[in-house]
Amino acid sequence: ERVAALAGHAAPDRLLRCIEAVLECREALAANVKPKFAVDAMVAAIGQQLRE
Repeated sequence: ERVAALAGHAAPDRLLRCIEAVLECREALAANVKPKFAVDAMVAAIGQQLRE
């Protein structure tokens, strides 16, 4: 329910950018980036997309 509500408030292109942020985080972790930095970057990117 919560995901459906969130999807209704964000445009599809913004949701796609959120998914891309998650994928970039996974790639960063695979490249041995410190988890805190990778997750912080992901959260910032997702937050930016959902606020705009």
